[in-house]
Amino acid sequence: MGKSFSNPTSGSVRADTRCWSTSLPTTLRPVKARSENRRTTRRSLALLLLAAPFLWGCASTSHVRELAASGVAYGTKLDGLLTVTEETAVDASSARALSEAQRVKTPSRRVEILEGQDRLIEPTLGDLEKLRRHARLLKRYFQALADLADSATDETVARAVVGAAEALETLGKDLGSSSALSSDQKNALGKAASLVVQGVREHAIARELAARANVIDHQLQIHQELLQALRNKLKADTQSLFVIGYARDVRKQFETDQIADAKDWISQRRAYILMDRKIDALEIASDAAGRLRSAWKAYVENKFDAAALTDALKQVDSAVALAETVRRSR
Repeated sequence: MGKSFSNPTSGSVRADTRCWSTSLPTTLRPVKARSENRRTTRRSLALLLLAAPFLWGCASTSHVRELAASGVAYGTKLDGLLTVTEETAVDASSARALSEAQRVKTPSRRVEILEGQDRLIEPTLGDLEKLRRHARLLKRYFQALADLADSATDETVARAVVGAAEALETLGKDLGSSSALSSDQKNALGKAASLVVQGVREHAIARELAARANVIDHQLQIHQELLQALRNKLKADTQSLFVIGYARDVRKQFETDQIADAKDWISQRRAYILMDRKIDALEIASDAAGRLRSAWKAYVENKFDAAALTDALKQVDSAVALAETVRRSR
C-alpha cells in the first residue's frame, strides 16, 4: 500500500511492561518520588524520558491481540460479503441466459444456452467458495494467535495455530492458481516475501512469527489479488449485460407502458441498478486485505502503527455495510 509506519507515542496503545522492564537497566526504571531526595527523582525521570523511544521499540502482546482481533473481524465479514457476491454472480449469469435465449424457440437450443452459462459460472463460483473457506481459516488462525498470546505455554493452543496456518497454506496454493488471476498477478504472488521478525518479546509469539510470518503475509496477498481479479472479471461479464438487459427489461417496458407485473418490474430495475454496487464491494474488500497485510508486516518487523489496523477495519466495515445494504434492499 506504500503506507509508512511509525511507533506510537500517545493514544490508547500502551507499552507492555513485560517488554520494557526486561529491556531497560534498573537505573532507567521509574522510581517513586521521595520528598527527601528530589534530585534523584528528577534524574531518574530524565533518564526515563531519554529511554522512551526504547520503551516503544518492542511489539507488545496488546499489539498482537489488536492485530488478531482485526484479522478475526476481517475473516468474519469477508465470509458474509462473499455470500452476497456468489448470489450476484448467479443472478448475472441467469440474466445473460435470458438475454441469449430471447426469441429462441427451439427447446434443445435453449437448453444449450442454459448449460453453457452453467459451465461459464462454475469457475467463478468455485473461486468464491474457496475464498470463503480461506477467509474462515484466516479467522481461525488469528483467533488461535490471540489465544497463544494469552496462553503461551498451552500446547493445545500452539497446535491450533500451526493447524490453521497449514490449512491456510494448502488452500492458498489452490487459490493462487485461479484462472481469474492475470499473469502479472500470478508473478507477483510467486515472489516470496522475506519478513524479518524484530522486537517481539513474547517467546511463543516470536517463535510462531519466525516460522510462519511469511506464510500469513502470502495468504493476505492472495486475498488482495484474487478479490480484485474477481471484481474485474464480474465487472467485465456484467457490463454489456447491463446495457442490453436494462434497456430490454426495464426501460422499454416503462417507455411503452407495457409493464405486466409492477412488482417484477421493480425487482428487475433494483437488480440491475445494484449489480455494480455489489461487485464494487469486492474492490473495497481487496483494499482492506492490503491494509491488513500492511499492518501484519509492520507488527512482524516492529514498525507497528495502530492506525493501520483501524484503517483496515474501516475498509472491511465499508464493504460489509455495502453488501448488507444491498441484501436488505432486495
